[in-house]
Amino acid sequence: MTATEKPLSELYLFDGEDVLKQKTLLDRLRQRVEALGDLTMNYQVLTPKDISSKEYLLNALNTMPFGSPLRLVVIKDADALSKPLQEALTAYAQRPSNTTVLVLISKKLPKTSRLYKAILGYSPQSVIDCGSKKRSELPALVRSMARGEGAEITLATANLLIDRVGTSTVALNTEIRKLSAMAKATGTNKIVDEDVLRNVVRMVEPKPWDLTNALALRDTALCLRLVGRMRGYTAVGLFAQCVTRLREILTAMTLKRRGMPIAASMGKQEWQIKEILRATELYRADKIESLLVQAPQIETQMKSGADADQLLRLWIINACT
Repeated sequence: MTATEKPLSELYLFDGEDVLKQKTLLDRLRQRVEALGDLTMNYQVLTPKDISSKEYLLNALNTMPFGSPLRLVVIKDADALSKPLQEALTAYAQRPSNTTVLVLISKKLPKTSRLYKAILGYSPQSVIDCGSKKRSELPALVRSMARGEGAEITLATANLLIDRVGTSTVALNTEIRKLSAMAKATGTNKIVDEDVLRNVVRMVEPKPWDLTNALALRDTALCLRLVGRMRGYTAVGLFAQCVTRLREILTAMTLKRRGMPIAASMGKQEWQIKEILRATELYRADKIESLLVQAPQIETQMKSGADADQLLRLWIINACT
């Protein structure tokens, strides 16, 4: 154990939908247990389908290790266990075996459940939040992944990768490892837009809030790229979303100027207005007012047979430049 590592616990809960974080934590934990002795006979992975009874579960948890001071038992999809099995684990958490390290992996074990409370009661450090990263947190994470592979990627290129792959950290890590290897092979160690566009298959369609966030950042290229991929949405609908976002930015500007609490006054949480607040520094109020004045006429043209896609793109270019 290094000076920065905490002592091993007999009980862990990796709770959340960030599969990559869960895998990384489990790999590190396995390495620590393996450093104490051979894991060949002392590592067991179970799913709800594998656990036929409460007796089977408790037997797995209380089996003595062979040739090592510890066994490592992993139970996947712990939130899908039957109530009797969860109750058995709740009781086990009161006095876990000191020769077993038990790891429960779940997508969303209710914090109100007896099992969650029992693990938290055993030790707050035993519960590790593996909740999904917010979209705004992913570019920095992607850059960190690239650095870990010995490569560099800009925030703009990281955003482009996320646009194509989606928010799955596992998928992003897979693509970063591939792109990093290619970048190092060329001797540049830099991942650029062309690398992403040429080598990463588009997996997801953007959502309206991706477009409104890009509009808030006044990123013309990203806005137009997103519009080109949003085939499941109408230009009229996307235009309405963009107009709403500009109204929100103008409202935030007014509240900020008056010294009023922005989030509370808009009926939102602080995290919901992060992009809006950033946009208040990038836009001028008179520019937004001009765009909003034009909006009804543009919407009428869109609904009257004009090329709605072209009108949307021209309005976005006007907004961002």
